[in-house]
Amino acid sequence: MNIIDLDEYSTSEIREQAESQYQLLRLGSSNELEFQRKVLKVKTDLKQFLKSENSVFIEEKDLDAVKNATRTIKGLGIGVMIPCFVASIYLKNFKIFGKLSKGADMSVRLFLLFGSTGGIYAYSYTQNARLSAMLELKYAFRVQQFNSTKDPRAINPNYNPPPA
Repeated sequence: MNIIDLDEYSTSEIREQAESQYQLLRLGSSNELEFQRKVLKVKTDLKQFLKSENSVFIEEKDLDAVKNATRTIKGLGIGVMIPCFVASIYLKNFKIFGKLSKGADMSVRLFLLFGSTGGIYAYSYTQNARLSAMLELKYAFRVQQFNSTKDPRAINPNYNPPPA
C-alpha cells in the first residue's frame, strides 16, 4: 500500500480507494448481506484496534499526522477563541461600536463567538474525516491480518521490537 499524504488526495478520493479495497470482499460473498457484514467487521475491528493498546504499532508517520492535527486544532482553539472572546467582551470600549444599537452590537459579538467556534468546528470535522479515511484505507486490512497472526509487522512492516 502506498503511503497516503493528506494534502495529495481529497477525502472523497481516499474513501473511493478504500471502497475499491472493500470490493475484494465481495468475491467470497454469496449475497449482499454477507458482503455488508464482512465490511462492517473490517471497520469494527479497525476501530477496536485503534482504541486498544496495540495502536502503538502504527507507523510513526501516521502517529505524527494524528499528533500534528491534534496540536493544530488545540492551537486554533487557543489562538482564535480566546481573542474572539476577549474582543466580544471589550467591544463596547471601541468608539466605532459604541454608536451601534444594542441589537447590532449583540449581533457583532455573537458573530465573533459563534463564527470562530463554527470555523474551528468545520476545520476539526474536516481533519477528522481525512485522518479517519486515511487510517481506514491504510490499516483496515492490516488489522485483519494482525488479528489472525498477532504479529506487529502486519501493521507496521518496519516495526522493530524493543530489546528485552
